[in-house]
Amino acid sequence: MIANSLQTTLELAKKNNLDNYGDVIMVQHVIHFVNCTDRVEVKAEFERIGLVPRIEIESGQFAFWKPDDRKHLSKSTPK
Repeated sequence: MIANSLQTTLELAKKNNLDNYGDVIMVQHVIHFVNCTDRVEVKAEFERIGLVPRIEIESGQFAFWKPDDRKHLSKSTPK
């Protein structure tokens, strides 16, 4: 169970990322958005950390940053 805390959830997500993808993750950034579909806000937040704002929202479930403009293709089938 995750406590009702953003910090607890964030720490769990960061640990999960490292546990499962640590061999390919070089850095993790925490970016706070009021509205991740607002292109102006997204652009400003990504520019703040020096990244191009290539964000993809997967089926309205989660968002992730891509290093290039290619379409993300999932290699797994969620349960």
